[in-house]
Amino acid sequence: RDGQQCLGDFKCDDVSLVCLQLFHIAGIDWAVFALLSGGTTVLLPEVDPAAAVAAIAYYAVTKLLLVPAVVRMILERLEQTPADTTSVTTLCFGASPMPEALLSRARRAFPGAAMIHVYGLSETAGMFTYLPPEAAKDSRYILSCGVPFPSGYVAVVDDLGQPVGAHVRGEIVYRGPQLMNGYWNNADATSAVVKDGWFHTGDIGYRDQNGYLYVCDRLKDMVKSGDENVFPAEVENVLSKHASVADVAVIGVSDATWGESVTAVVVLRPGANVDLKQLRTFARTELASFKLPRRLIVTETLPRNAAGKVLKHVLRAAAESPQATATVSHKLEC
Repeated sequence: RDGQQCLGDFKCDDVSLVCLQLFHIAGIDWAVFALLSGGTTVLLPEVDPAAAVAAIAYYAVTKLLLVPAVVRMILERLEQTPADTTSVTTLCFGASPMPEALLSRARRAFPGAAMIHVYGLSETAGMFTYLPPEAAKDSRYILSCGVPFPSGYVAVVDDLGQPVGAHVRGEIVYRGPQLMNGYWNNADATSAVVKDGWFHTGDIGYRDQNGYLYVCDRLKDMVKSGDENVFPAEVENVLSKHASVADVAVIGVSDATWGESVTAVVVLRPGANVDLKQLRTFARTELASFKLPRRLIVTETLPRNAAGKVLKHVLRAAAESPQATATVSHKLEC
């Protein structure tokens, strides 16, 4: 009920579009929110940007929950085939970081929609933080996933489980009524992530001086280059602004000198071309030198799971194994 009220207060005349799979927590959450309000739910059998755009216009959809990858697909469809999106009053997004450039495009495509960044996991029955619409209008919070729902608590802790101060990065932990009882028949796995009633998400983030939460990246995806830690989402956010880049993922690839080499895997826009030197020059104004990509891989598509998250282990295998190069078209070194 917290989520239903915080995410635009669902009403009986709302029309909600569900195009994420119902076996995923995001899809079933969104469907249940609409059902509880007595509103209308439009179900699509799969993520199909053309069908989603058509449904938004035909059914006058008011509420959307999308992952950034699907946002990008829908925006590309709208740019090719414009449609009426003025009915949309709420666009929630989460599951992976939303690049600033993509968020700006979404705001132009859905001019009447409140953009609400949410954050959560399957273990927490889905989203447990949200960025209030009034805060979303403040440029200071453009990348924040907001504050916890009223019934829950969020903290950021160090390696010893102790809370850290504002703007200090650590692991995000959650406590509240949405937390799972445990993993089915796996007490060891449960005790590894639930400690003293706090669920350890495995995500790295920080809170600002006003308590707003920012998710930096998955702990396991952090690239360790030399003695520096590089958060891929930060690099991806910058590279996604390049005019030639349609989609991008950043991974760490084994490197004899640096331990791991920052590697950009890029999908180019139709007819576009870019090399590593151009990308590094472009990103240098916003990123420290150790965060700049040392390798570039150009591919036709990024592998994703049903929730729209990039399968970075697949990309790492493709980048490191001579037998797994089918997904890349070329590599450049720096």
